[in-house]
Amino acid sequence: MENGPAPRGPVLDDEQFRRLADYGDVERAVAGRDLFTSGDHSYDFFLLQTASVDIVRDATAIEPERLIYEGGPGDFIGELNLLTGQHVYLTARVVTGGTVVRIGAAMLRRALAEQVDIADILIAAFRERREVIQAAAGNALELVGRPDAAETLALRTYVTQLLLPHTWLDAASESGRSLVGVAGLRDDELPAAMVNGSLLRRATPRAVAEALGLTYRGDGGTPISSWWGPARRVWPPPCTGRPKASTRCCWTAPGSAARRPRAPGSKTTSASRTGSAVNT
Repeated sequence: MENGPAPRGPVLDDEQFRRLADYGDVERAVAGRDLFTSGDHSYDFFLLQTASVDIVRDATAIEPERLIYEGGPGDFIGELNLLTGQHVYLTARVVTGGTVVRIGAAMLRRALAEQVDIADILIAAFRERREVIQAAAGNALELVGRPDAAETLALRTYVTQLLLPHTWLDAASESGRSLVGVAGLRDDELPAAMVNGSLLRRATPRAVAEALGLTYRGDGGTPISSWWGPARRVWPPPCTGRPKASTRCCWTAPGSAARRPRAPGSKTTSASRTGSAVNT
């Protein structure tokens, strides 16, 4: 997506929309209100009954605010962060006042477990939106450094492994020099990360994880979050060598051939299969 907002993608039909609405509470959203903003620790899922909402990436040190998605009546607002527990890096702004249905994270997980057809659509939409955000909203997380430095490789491998939307800038490139200059970075402070406008000097995977609200453990076995109870963990896929430009196959929608690896000792059940879509 080079210009303009992302296409709508997978949608719920009227009956599915009404069924999912039973899991939440109807409320009035006035124009200009933010349903959630970048940097929030968590947010809720929203069904748009009559309201319209823009999803925007906030302005960064080197780029202005950018419109990512336009949601209208019959649409829903939510992305993979709802299931991983990652901090919010986009803002949802009401542009046309109306009614919305707010569904909290716990109730959304219940809906995904109980309504398999709805889960298929939501997970497919979450996946598509994550790919759009990777392409269009990467400046919510900007990395700058020397490409051949071990610290830089470790950081880039980490964010690529978790499919975190980000922009990578070589410190020697024109855009990299611009960010280094704006941020007042010294060479010994690289790699650095700009997370929702906050600068992390000498950035490490742990520091970036903490800034984004993720769990980090250095042995590579870190669960990002637990959203199906203690036995249901989200495990990052193995990642070795240099990060590639595009990393896929980290999670799949229910019913697809590929399945995410199960946590050690866990068993597959009909309920767990509806939750097999998350593996970031």
